[in-house]
Amino acid sequence: MHSPDIALIAVLTGLVHTATIAITALTSLAAHTPRRRRDARETLRLLLFVRRH
Repeated sequence: MHSPDIALIAVLTGLVHTATIAITALTSLAAHTPRRRRDARETLRLLLFVRRH
């Protein structure tokens, strides 16, 4: 694989990850039922989880 291909894959992966976080955050704010809001917040927590050594 060429370096530009790897860079493109990295950029696209970052964009997809950012979009997923944004959609999940909006869902946690706008969901109609408390259960869906709770589920969205938990998913957001998992997406943003940073493992510390």
